[in-house]
Amino acid sequence: MIELKARVSAVLRRVGGGTPAMPNPIFTLGALTINFTKREVMFSGHQVKLTPTEYNLLVELALSTARY
Repeated sequence: MIELKARVSAVLRRVGGGTPAMPNPIFTLGALTINFTKREVMFSGHQVKLTPTEYNLLVELALSTARY
């Protein structure tokens, strides 16, 4: 886990760690909803509390999924 966290942190530092501008401020995949404007994550209608690093990682994964 320590190695994974270090690698994710390094990648986030390289890419700036921010949320890129996108035409649709809300991402939905199944029960998961990410509101990029509010930096809010919902799963099955319940708000999910994430650390900034966890949120940034989730955003990167969601954007990666959206590209395919």
